[in-house]
This record gives sequence, structure tokens and C-alpha cells, in this order.
Amino acid sequence: MEPTAVYNYIKAGLFLIPISPVNGKPVKGPTSQGWNLPKSPENPNGYSNDPEGIIRRTKAPGSNIGLALGPSKVATIGLDDLKMSREVLALADIDIDALMADPQAVQIIGREGRGKLLYHVPEGFTCCTVKLTYGEKGKDERAIFELRFQASNGHTVQDVLPPSVHPDTGKPYKLV
Repeated sequence: MEPTAVYNYIKAGLFLIPISPVNGKPVKGPTSQGWNLPKSPENPNGYSNDPEGIIRRTKAPGSNIGLALGPSKVATIGLDDLKMSREVLALADIDIDALMADPQAVQIIGREGRGKLLYHVPEGFTCCTVKLTYGEKGKDERAIFELRFQASNGHTVQDVLPPSVHPDTGKPYKLV
């Protein structure tokens, strides 16, 4: 993992989660127990804002880093199907293209036709993760978009950050 990116993210006040590769390949989410809780002597796999610890835990080839959303006070809108997201959000008078074009917008792109918008949230913000899908659950169910901040149990959720490598494309995520 690129140490400069880790230092810059932590300098910006973000909490990070090391994401170990699985069978030598990069993955989008952590698989270790306790990743969604703060790092402590009892929970060595937790998120933290210790750059040296994050860098040390992401040295293996294929390692990625995730953003611990809740402690970082960041919510994301994951656009899993950009075309369908445009249509659905337009029904609520939300112009996703205007949000993405806003000069203040922070976007992460990992695959064509998808995207993620990141937003700083105020102190005291509470929300759980909500996903809009279509298709029959468990069969042909597909995600349209997802608002992410924390799980219903209050633990953080995460999103992968650049320069992590997308497991399907083999290319680094990009920050826009």
C-alpha cells in the first residue's frame, strides 16, 4: 500500500481499515474479526488512525485500505448501477449528475458505470446503511444504490479507498 496515501487520509482525520488479500488477490472488504470496531490490545484487527500500524498491516501484495465511515464522520452514496440510480433518484428530484459534477464533490471510481460519492457528516449524525435493490432476493437481485454510514448495531461500515486495487478490474480505484 502507498504510505503517502495512508498519511494523507489520516492527516485529513480519517480512520482506516487494513484489508488483507484473500489467496493473494485484492478484495473490497475486510475479512478479519473485529475490523468494524476500534483497534485496541484486545482487538488488533480494528480500524485506527495510526499510520504506521496501517502501513505495517498492508505490506502484503494485494492489500487494500478501507475507510471506517462512522468514526471518520463520512457517509457514502454507492452507485452500483449509475444508469438506474439516475432514473430512481430523479423520481425524488435528486439529480445525481449534478451531485457528481459539483466541484465540492468527492468521488471514487472503481468500475465503469458505477461510482461512490463521499460526504462529511456533522457531529451527532445518525443513520444506518440503506440499500435499494431490484430483482428477486437471492436469485437475480441487483443493487441500484446504497447509502452507507453505520450498521444497525452502531458498528462502522467501510468503503474501499484509492489506491486500493479493484478485485474485478485489477486497476486502482481513482479519487475524483
